[in-house]
Amino acid sequence: MKDVQLITKELLSDIHQKAVQNTRKRVNYDLRNSSDDSSQRMLNALEVGTHVPIHRHLNTSETVICMDGRLDWVFYEELPNMIEGGPVHDGEKALDETCFKEVARYRICPRVGRYGIQVPQGVWHSVEVFEPSTIMEAKDGPYMEGKMIKNIKKDKNKMNEKKTIHLCLAHMSDAGEEMKFINRAFDERWVAPLGPNVDGFEDDLKRFIAESGDKSLQGKEVVALASGTAAVHLGLVALGVGPGDEVLAQSFTFCASMNPIRYLGATPIIIDSEPDTWNMDPALLEAAIKDRIAKTGKKPKAIVTVYLYGMPAKLDEIMVIARRYDIPVLEDAAEAFGSQYKGQQVGTFGDYGVLSFNGNKMITTSGGGALICPDKEAKERVKWLAMQAREAYPYYQHESVGYNYRMSNVCAGIGRGQMTVAKDHIAHHRHIAKLYEEAFRDVEGITYHKELEGLMASNYWLSTIVLDKNLKVKNEVLAYAKPIETAIGGAAGVVHGGGSIHTDCEPNINVEAMRIALQAENIESRPLWKPMHRQPVYLDTPAYANGVSESIFKCGLCLPSGPMVSDDDVLRIINTIKSNVL
Repeated sequence: MKDVQLITKELLSDIHQKAVQNTRKRVNYDLRNSSDDSSQRMLNALEVGTHVPIHRHLNTSETVICMDGRLDWVFYEELPNMIEGGPVHDGEKALDETCFKEVARYRICPRVGRYGIQVPQGVWHSVEVFEPSTIMEAKDGPYMEGKMIKNIKKDKNKMNEKKTIHLCLAHMSDAGEEMKFINRAFDERWVAPLGPNVDGFEDDLKRFIAESGDKSLQGKEVVALASGTAAVHLGLVALGVGPGDEVLAQSFTFCASMNPIRYLGATPIIIDSEPDTWNMDPALLEAAIKDRIAKTGKKPKAIVTVYLYGMPAKLDEIMVIARRYDIPVLEDAAEAFGSQYKGQQVGTFGDYGVLSFNGNKMITTSGGGALICPDKEAKERVKWLAMQAREAYPYYQHESVGYNYRMSNVCAGIGRGQMTVAKDHIAHHRHIAKLYEEAFRDVEGITYHKELEGLMASNYWLSTIVLDKNLKVKNEVLAYAKPIETAIGGAAGVVHGGGSIHTDCEPNINVEAMRIALQAENIESRPLWKPMHRQPVYLDTPAYANGVSESIFKCGLCLPSGPMVSDDDVLRIINTIKSNVL
């Protein structure tokens, strides 16, 4: 088969070795002739995501891909002989007359389900290798038979479509550690909400938090749970919160920080933010405590602190106030895994601490969370509550209300693999933050929100900017021009559509115009959390407001962060923002 490039198992093995060495880099091979000699392949590290494009030689009417003796052909109706400059490169346009007469048999890796010969409309086909080691381990050869796709013609819009830059996308370890733990769970038939992966993940987390701070942290224990919301709920239960109690909670946060208070029949007492960290204002916190005692005759049952987008609060001041009035603290560090205050992991200062491992967090278990407990006794009680509070009898006896909140052993396997790259993820988020900070330093009307140096180290889960209300942005007429019907900015799930276009508290027109401009360039962004005291569901709740969270909400925007965002992506984001400022 003259002028046909053979892709052999040996070549894939070579590709695998190079991909491992070039972590999260895009690897392009220009495969010119029939030989697979390494000297004829060009390695070019470009951008995030490892790709191995397979190119058709100019004078060849077919492309053959051979893996373990299995052949695939891609036939073309016309040959692009008029193209000059050598073989067509991945992503280049085909001639207008060219169409796919018949597409390669699309093959899917039996273990992962997303590897194969892709023939996007109007773009030359490629084999995408996200975790090369998994391809080599597939049981039935690298690929298994899939569906035939016929008569796919070139779509110019698709052909020119830019890569989507996601707000914060989960990144798996390059060595495939997650799959190793998941496979172990299946091999050992531990697919229940308990098992070796759950125990191991809890131990991994315990060691991680104990690395910072003093020796007292070594006594902390961790319970892996189904979600961060479940952790907030059980943390409040552990603190004895019940019907008729009041709980002091931050206004500037996601609803999951506050909803569990209502689950328990208690009343949230909403506290506004200070402008430095955007978190709970200590002065306002103490004023609220004094006022609640004066009005109700008793002190609030608990304080729920939040670390917005990974930024630690002013913990020294908050903890002094909590101790002064003897009120326990539940730290909602759902967004702040790996953030530190004076060198100590947040989530370890209060009585209990909450972590989240949702799909867009610093590390993920698909869905999941954890509760940091003060000691082993507290851990055992939380575990008991999380598994329906069953009493020690040979039959099911329940004397307390329990919950189905334990983490799956399969999901915990993902978490164990993620812990091997947790520090890398944190470092990359901080690196991206530094790029944004430097880029916006001299841009009039745009301010990057940064940590208080020397006091804290944010994980910068999401990088955020503030647009001055007087800043003019292109196409502001498009802002709020039509109702939103789906979740935006990387958010998943179901939204309740059919509402009006405006509410009485919303981001400024220039912020929405900038979000739309970024969206037009396939860049995800989203407004900051809307303060809880301005949410309709909490309008009847006592609130101690100073206007800080509302003013920041109206002019703030979250930008893409995380290990799947490259330096080139950040440059594209920055240039898009700057080009839309008038």
